[in-house]
Amino acid sequence: MNSQRPSEDEIFRTLDLLVQDIKSKSDSNRNASDCTVGNLRDIDKKIETIKSVELAFQKAVEVQLAHYRRRRNTVTSTLLQCPNEIISEIFLHLVENTSIEHRYQYLYNLQLVCSPFYHISEMTGRLWACIDTDLLERKSITEPSYLIDKLLKKSKNALLDIKLRFREENLWGALGLLDRVGPHSHRWRSFLSSCVVQLPTSPPWLEAVEESMRRLCGMKAPQLREFDVSFMDERSLPKLSKLFDDFAPRLQWLNIIGIPISWDSPILSGLTRLGLSAWNSTSTPT
Repeated sequence: MNSQRPSEDEIFRTLDLLVQDIKSKSDSNRNASDCTVGNLRDIDKKIETIKSVELAFQKAVEVQLAHYRRRRNTVTSTLLQCPNEIISEIFLHLVENTSIEHRYQYLYNLQLVCSPFYHISEMTGRLWACIDTDLLERKSITEPSYLIDKLLKKSKNALLDIKLRFREENLWGALGLLDRVGPHSHRWRSFLSSCVVQLPTSPPWLEAVEESMRRLCGMKAPQLREFDVSFMDERSLPKLSKLFDDFAPRLQWLNIIGIPISWDSPILSGLTRLGLSAWNSTSTPT
C-alpha cells in the first residue's frame, strides 16, 4: 500500500532539519577519535533519507510545474477564442498608464507566451506607439536610436504619444529623438516636452536647437490633440511666431512655457485648455 505523498512544506521542513542535524554532527565530529562505526551508520542513514526526500521534492516540483502549465494553457486557449481585436484591447489595457520600461517589458513577455500572442502584438501598432526619451537613458539598451526607429516602424500607422525630456545627461540625445519623430508629425496624438535644466549657450548647441525647433514649427500636425512644452531657460530658444505651420485642427490642449506664439494663430481656435507662461508674444491681443 502506497504511503501518502508528503506535502511541499513537509519536504522543506525535513530538508531543513536534515541539514541542521548533519551540520551539528559535522561540528561535533571534527575530532577523528569521535568517528565510530555508529556515527558512520548514522551518516549513511541520513544520506539515504536525503536521497528519498530529494526524490519526493523532485516529484512535488514536477506536479506543480504540470499544474501551472495546465493553468497557463487553459488561460491562453480561452483567451485565443476571442477575436484578435478584443485581445489587442486587452493587451492595451495591460500596458496603459505604465512606465515606458514596464510597458515594453510587458509586451515582450506577452510575445513569449505563444506564437498567436506574438503575431497579435506585432499587428497592433498602438501597443508600440509611445516614444519616450527615457528609452535613451536605459543602460540595458545598447542602441537606443535603433530601438526608437524600430518602435516607429512597429507602430505602423497608429497615432504617436511623444514624451521628450531634456536632462543634462541627454541633451543631444533628446534633440536626436526630436529629429527622428519629426517626420512622423502627421500622426502625433500628443507631444509632451520639458526642460528644467540650464541649457548650453555654445554655438553648436544654439544652431542645433534652432534648426530642430524650426523644423518642428514647420511641420503640420493634423492629428495632434495635446501639446505641452515647458522650457524654463529661454536663452537658447529661437523666437518663432507659429507652431506646426499654423495647422493643428484637432488640437484641444495647449500649454506653452518659454516659447512665443502669435495670438492670431489658427491653432488657438477650438481649444478646451490653454496655458501660457513666461513667454514673449510676437503680437498683442486685441
